[in-house]
Amino acid sequence: MDKSLNNHTLGLALMLLGALLCLALPWGSITITKATGMSALFNGREVTLTGTNGTVSPLGIPIPTWLIAIISAVGSFVSILQIRSIIGVPKVLVAMPNILSGLLACMAVILFASNGSPGIGSILILIVSILSVILLIRSPHPA
Repeated sequence: MDKSLNNHTLGLALMLLGALLCLALPWGSITITKATGMSALFNGREVTLTGTNGTVSPLGIPIPTWLIAIISAVGSFVSILQIRSIIGVPKVLVAMPNILSGLLACMAVILFASNGSPGIGSILILIVSILSVILLIRSPHPA
């Protein structure tokens, strides 16, 4: 077995685990300023969003943070299948889930940075998505 292939597989497996780890980490903190009604009791308080309870709304579309992490994990898993020659799909198509999760994670980091502070979860999922695409592109499997 090719050592480079094993290294890429191990790297992508670590990226998959990193994406799943992001579910439990804080993705960012925001300060509530415009709440009304009963929610007004929380005005001025900081709220931390995690990978399981947070939602980001890039371009006005609400996307749960857990969905971004799952897309990245699925992308890493499909990348492993690709470089192990279990599936025969072009690398460009296999990289799409990680490219999408990377773009969404980048928007999440920007949104948290502009309205509060980004957490380790949103930064880690961005790194995981980028590294997964790099590992896939540099893998020795042709296509």
